[in-house]
Amino acid sequence: MFKTTYCLRRKPGMTREAFYRYWSEVHGAMVVRHQRELAVRRYVQTHALPAGSVPNLERDDVNEKPYDGVAELWYDSKEAYLNALETPDGRAAAVALYKDAFAFIDVPNSPMFAGEEHILVGS
Repeated sequence: MFKTTYCLRRKPGMTREAFYRYWSEVHGAMVVRHQRELAVRRYVQTHALPAGSVPNLERDDVNEKPYDGVAELWYDSKEAYLNALETPDGRAAAVALYKDAFAFIDVPNSPMFAGEEHILVGS
């Protein structure tokens, strides 16, 4: 499967609570509402735990501000993803989601990447 992954940092000045609420209730709801137009097969939000919650996984040698969460969207294939963006409805949905991202995400400091899954454990 083809997948897009977004490593998210919240807008400066936004609380964690406000960020997660907006991401879940507003932006997440938009993804769900437009899943057909965008050919999304699966959508998962991973909300980061507060600093100190899992000490064995935290590193002192990382200089970057940590991510507040990760969004993952799965598609049947890269072609399905690209084809969805070629339709008027798919393009409109993608533009709406992109514009909405600026309401709660520090977009310039939130990298994204695309790739194909290679499952080694699980299904």
